[in-house]
Amino acid sequence: MQIALEKSSKPSMVFLPGKLCDIRIWEKQMIALEHIVKPIFVDLRYYDSLEKMLNAILDLQLESFILAGFSMGGYVAQEFALKYPEKLEGLVLIASSAKGYSDAEKENYQILIEHIAQGKATIINNSSIRSSIHPSNYQNQKLFTLIKDMLINSGDKVFINQQIATLNRVARFNDLHKINVPALLIGGIDDQIAKISDIELTAKSIPNAEFYSFELCGHMITLEYCNELTNILMNWLIRQIKVIKGQ
Repeated sequence: MQIALEKSSKPSMVFLPGKLCDIRIWEKQMIALEHIVKPIFVDLRYYDSLEKMLNAILDLQLESFILAGFSMGGYVAQEFALKYPEKLEGLVLIASSAKGYSDAEKENYQILIEHIAQGKATIINNSSIRSSIHPSNYQNQKLFTLIKDMLINSGDKVFINQQIATLNRVARFNDLHKINVPALLIGGIDDQIAKISDIELTAKSIPNAEFYSFELCGHMITLEYCNELTNILMNWLIRQIKVIKGQ
């Protein structure tokens, strides 16, 4: 499912969400950037395989575009960049790295999937929300409510489908040299889900990549550091669009 905020002749920029996230994870950035790009959101909650997620991007039928992914969306964006390099003019990865799942992690996820499917567990809880944000934001009720509402709206079934779709995730550090478009990677120093060291290594593995980090920041960078992230994206995009247009 794709949602375009506005039709325009500007360079297209496709935004991919993280696990259980809807358009609200990127909405403020998309609105703030729509004067320089045509923002298009691809909702990844409707697919149960990586191939279907990649095809959802292809179904946009764009000749070329800038691709941005948050968390799981960053993993999907990375795989798309490696499989369809001719489609991309730029790549943005937020709170995402090229690290794969270990056998132990895969086993733990499979157990979790089984427990959720049997009704013995749920991903919709305050603990999972706290693990995704910096402790300084624990009392931020607006942020907490927004994240919880996304989890509730998506539900455990979406988590199962998305986890199955990404369960065979492998390390891509040795493949990233193939990405020959400008890239921007940003991570939170205190991210408990995507380690900052892995994100930095990912950036170092991609030619022409820029790397930024936010202190006192967890995993939900697009929400926790909304304005700061938007400013970095805007400055980076202005530079890249000049290159795209040959200025």
